[in-house]
Amino acid sequence: MYQSHSSVEKDASFSAQGYAKGPTFLYIEVDNLDDAISATNGAKVIMPERKAFYGAREIGVKDPAGHILTFAQFGV
Repeated sequence: MYQSHSSVEKDASFSAQGYAKGPTFLYIEVDNLDDAISATNGAKVIMPERKAFYGAREIGVKDPAGHILTFAQFGV
């Protein structure tokens, strides 16, 4: 789970002051990239599926809040 800026701003127990708003870049290792691709169906693909030089099969998508999520499966 990650929290959006608007959610943090509504949370009275935490002050979002001083934090710049911008995209988050998450690199997420998964056991099955095909399942991750199915789960993100409809998300804007910003990095088409590829085989990285370090051996991971990856895809990058932009979520509805503008954050960049890279899903990677090793050992394929």
